[in-house]
Amino acid sequence: MRAIAVTFACLCSIVLLPAQQVQLPGATGKLVPAAGWTVLQANELAAPSRASDPAAEPARTMLLAMVGELQQQKRTAEHVLLHQLGAGDALRCINAWSVPGSATAKALLQADAVAQVREAMLTSLAAAGAKVAFAGHDDPKLFGNGSLRLRFSLQQGERHWLLQHHVVPAGDRVQYFETVALPGDAGAADAFAAVLRTFDGAVDGTPPSTLTNMVLGGVCGGLAGIATAMWRRRRLQRAAQR
Repeated sequence: MRAIAVTFACLCSIVLLPAQQVQLPGATGKLVPAAGWTVLQANELAAPSRASDPAAEPARTMLLAMVGELQQQKRTAEHVLLHQLGAGDALRCINAWSVPGSATAKALLQADAVAQVREAMLTSLAAAGAKVAFAGHDDPKLFGNGSLRLRFSLQQGERHWLLQHHVVPAGDRVQYFETVALPGDAGAADAFAAVLRTFDGAVDGTPPSTLTNMVLGGVCGGLAGIATAMWRRRRLQRAAQR
């Protein structure tokens, strides 16, 4: 009986352990990812490597390319990366950052605003050398005040990724989340949604007079298409070898 009681107490302590809370840069709010997610904040992103870096490919190459891109752009303090392994050792990644600016979900979902974000994203993604297809936009209903999500498919050679770009009003800032996964990773969408739903800073600001600066700041500041850094680096490496 004593052994059973000790075992039960241990199980209870495991169940009641608090989930990790991740404060996002810009003080927009926090995420509460479930166990299984690795969180990389400023110190980890600035390091040359981490004990948590995945050993399996292509997850390892993809993560190191993302981190390397943030280091090169000197934006490690502005971002948080969350990652976990999905089906077939594929990397699931969430890139979080924010920019100053006030917006409402209603304004973001207007046709002209969607077009601005879409064109800025397509330009940025194509500049990295990937073949890009826009797969639509919607309000994913992850936040009480609403948000804008744009979906993209990226391909170069045999590499194929799915990227979702979320724009979320967060008071006097705009919070961005980008998710990246492989097409065959069936559980990725639910895993991403479970994390993003925990964001507690989603709230409409004042309607913006113009979205242009905010949109461009978010896309450029977020290194849209960060997954394509892996392809760009490989291309440069091949050129150097030649």
